Amino acid sequence: MKLLKTIPDAPESNAGDDFHVMWTIKKSFELLNLEVEGLQAITVEGVSLNDRQNINPYGDKLLGVDIAEYFGGADFIAARRVTISQLKYSTRRSDENWTIGKIIKGKKKGSFDGSIVHRLSTIYKAHLDKFEGAWF
Repeated sequence: MKLLKTIPDAPESNAGDDFHVMWTIKKSFELLNLEVEGLQAITVEGVSLNDRQNINPYGDKLLGVDIAEYFGGADFIAARRVTISQLKYSTRRSDENWTIGKIIKGKKKGSFDGSIVHRLSTIYKAHLDKFEGAWF
């Protein structure tokens, strides 16, 4: 019998992708609203095309966006409110809670770079730099 090679983290990664899709589908039902100020657009793994081109065409400052929800408009300028989320799901550690220590832990020991908080603050700063005074 031939042994099949597997990618060690593939099941966990796939479960995370599935979680993102299911979360987005659930949120998408809110698009059926008839309210002008209601949810108008959802993006997965990034921001709207207009926002990406205007804020950060290369995408290095928007890496932490798993889902962006646009209320009252389809991009940052038109929207009344934008909710940016980074979703976390784990099949290995489903019984563990996310703590402050975990969300500030960076990719390298002793660093905050690449942490959830670092990525979200980078997203916020990119918007602030581009649209200073728009509605912050």
